[in-house]
Amino acid sequence: SCSFEVVLFPPSLCGVLRILGNRDMSTEKSSEKEISLLRLYDALDSVGIKEWGRVTEVIKITGYSNGRASDLLSGKASLNTRFLKSLCAPLGIREEWVMTGEGEMKRGEGAGSSGEGQAVVLSAMDLKIYQQTKDLSEDEKRAVENIIEDYKLLQELKKERKAA
Repeated sequence: SCSFEVVLFPPSLCGVLRILGNRDMSTEKSSEKEISLLRLYDALDSVGIKEWGRVTEVIKITGYSNGRASDLLSGKASLNTRFLKSLCAPLGIREEWVMTGEGEMKRGEGAGSSGEGQAVVLSAMDLKIYQQTKDLSEDEKRAVENIIEDYKLLQELKKERKAA
């Protein structure tokens, strides 16, 4: 006769166990990679992006493909600066903290914080606009800003004409 016990782990622990089960003990670098990934999980949890649906949310934020986002979040691919910037910046998470553990997790935290760079919750439309404009040059961003200002003025003029 055979007996077994079923143990249910919370989703965040499942991710940790999956990483530990897949790890390569031959290099010290693999443990640094694992620790960075665990810090990323903590940071995502702290902004409400839990394990279930995490890949979908990361795809929405970064624009990465499903396969690439899955590989990065599972540890199959190493976290890189481009990915971390595209994910962390809109969430107010410090990429440096994810990679090294140094300093505060979120921008604007800690003693002496000026409040500059604090995390902002973006609507779906704000996030879409951010994704479409984040890689533009400063001149291109100013041009987009001018178009938005012109649009606002046009809307105000339309309101004034309707009121008159």
